[in-house]
Amino acid sequence: ARREYLPLLGEPLLRVQLKKWRGPVTVPVLFGGHDLWEDSMSIARYAESVGRGSSLFPGGIITPDPRLVEFDQLADELMNSGRARAAERAAEREDVLVESLPPAFRVGGALAPRVGRLGVEFLRRKYVTRERTSAQHLARMRGALDQLRAALAPAPGHMGEPVANPDAYVLGRFSYVDIAFCAALQFVQPVADSYIRLGRASREAWSDPELADYADLLAWRDRVYAAHRL
Repeated sequence: ARREYLPLLGEPLLRVQLKKWRGPVTVPVLFGGHDLWEDSMSIARYAESVGRGSSLFPGGIITPDPRLVEFDQLADELMNSGRARAAERAAEREDVLVESLPPAFRVGGALAPRVGRLGVEFLRRKYVTRERTSAQHLARMRGALDQLRAALAPAPGHMGEPVANPDAYVLGRFSYVDIAFCAALQFVQPVADSYIRLGRASREAWSDPELADYADLLAWRDRVYAAHRL
């Protein structure tokens, strides 16, 4: 059964389940009998080994296409820096801090934003977001987005600049790395509520106003969701 993880509040139970008392613990985690898989790539490889249909791993799950590994690392960079900038914006807005809490914690009056800020600060420490400045995170995001755009069979836009082909895939066909980038683009601008529901304030905080010039990549992301999200 799917179980939602709550940062800070849910970590003690997750540590017990993982039997991991030190070091970072992150989600997603897939529990299967006596086995567990602790990151997205591992979960996807397991799903590939037991699932049916078209492969998400060109080259196979044992020795996947080296380009897939490189682009997955790039998607991780985009997500990590995007998370850092979103947390920075969230920390400045009480409505976002309150909205990030479970419903039972939102009725605490002046206490609710303080609890929400504890959660945001917990994430910033956990993911070591302060090792770079906000400007450095932005530059890293732009670098990743530019490489994604270049990989998507770019065609000239109306101003002569490259524009991602909305029907393209990073490796030429749908693969795990397209999923990874779609997830990371959530920190450029969240996907529609019909796929991932967010409150109004959270949606604003997760949207990065300094990356508005990557609308073509958001259109590509939306097309991938429409084609492949069940």
